[in-house]
Amino acid sequence: MQEHILGTLGWPFQAPNAAYGLSTLDIEADTLIPLHPIPSSQQIYEYLQLYCSKDSLLVVSPYTTHHHLLDLRRVGTPQQLMAKALTVMASLRRDFAIAPYDEAFNWPTVMNALRGLAQDEGFSWQRQEFHVIAFRSTLAPAADYLRLGEMDERAHAEATKSGGLLKYWFGEPDVHGRNLATCIWRSHEDTKGGSGGDQHQSAMKMTKSWFAKWAVERKKLVVGDKVQHWWFEDWTEDSKL
Repeated sequence: MQEHILGTLGWPFQAPNAAYGLSTLDIEADTLIPLHPIPSSQQIYEYLQLYCSKDSLLVVSPYTTHHHLLDLRRVGTPQQLMAKALTVMASLRRDFAIAPYDEAFNWPTVMNALRGLAQDEGFSWQRQEFHVIAFRSTLAPAADYLRLGEMDERAHAEATKSGGLLKYWFGEPDVHGRNLATCIWRSHEDTKGGSGGDQHQSAMKMTKSWFAKWAVERKKLVVGDKVQHWWFEDWTEDSKL
């Protein structure tokens, strides 16, 4: 377990991820993606306004229609703040599909946003834990990209309906077909509702034919008091969330 102390890191304003199969990333190029200066609180709010509607529905994935949005009224204040902060989540490395999870994304930027949002709302942040699922895969040559995208979209809508899904992110396959998709949930209990639906089960049945390789990682994201430090732990049945 590596503990991270809150510091400063650049702000990569990146466009939403393309759908599966539309393009690829060449990881032979520079590994690190250039970053921009850290945002001010006003920039954070302007960014959030692009994603949060007036009726408290937040865009938390590449899918932006109504049934894919998180209803902030269904989760507590810590989860609301985390979901908002996660809208700035972006990959830092071109080899994110194979990079260690805590190095693949701009977590310091997310935590800076989270701390600022909590302070501006006058919320005293106490230690919180979240459940993380990372799906690493290598596409099979015969994978049906269009159908894969359609089933993924339906599964996400189903997971959103179950409640507690704070973030869903997926990248673009690299030249070897490797990719990473990840979900951040309010708790482990929430994942049971999200993964037990018909759409998710149908998608999982197609895994063997669409992916040459795949693996699921489960982690616990711990955010300490006042968002001064955070870390990831491998999740086990003994973990408490």
